[in-house]
Amino acid sequence: MKRPVLTGLLLASAAALILLFVVMRSAIQQTSVAAPAEVKNITVTLDGDMVTLRDGVAEEPAAPGSATQNTVRIVGEPVMGDATGDGRADAALLLENDPGGSGTFYYAVLAVDDDGSYRATNAVSLGDRIAPRGVEFIDGRFVYRYLERKPGEPLAVAPSVEKRTEISVDAASNRISANP
Repeated sequence: MKRPVLTGLLLASAAALILLFVVMRSAIQQTSVAAPAEVKNITVTLDGDMVTLRDGVAEEPAAPGSATQNTVRIVGEPVMGDATGDGRADAALLLENDPGGSGTFYYAVLAVDDDGSYRATNAVSLGDRIAPRGVEFIDGRFVYRYLERKPGEPLAVAPSVEKRTEISVDAASNRISANP
């Protein structure tokens, strides 16, 4: 009779510890530093075209004289972290480019703190019509999380495969690269 009671107590204690860990981890991940306004007012280059964001958004006609707009926007809030190792917080941006057609393209871009002003890195393509899940700063790198489709699935199928892309920055060249 004592053994089932002891087993029950151990299981209850283990469950309580796991719950405490989950709650604490969630609270730590939710604690973040707000990005300076300058981060949302930055010029980025997407596929060879320079785009200037104002308050996180840029719109221009998809073609001269067209009523269709090409819209680039920051998805969610920028995530802060020192990716360059210089003691200053840089910002990870998840950009969505809706050029007015059937595709919606997503990019990882960092806004690197250059003595109080921010400059954009190159953009790394994450995919077309993915389902963003968030950005985190872990161990000196920004990690972009999203869902994508299985290989060969048509774009009409909802993304269902979890993907993480870690972004590293070369501070000397101001370029980022993806580490799958």
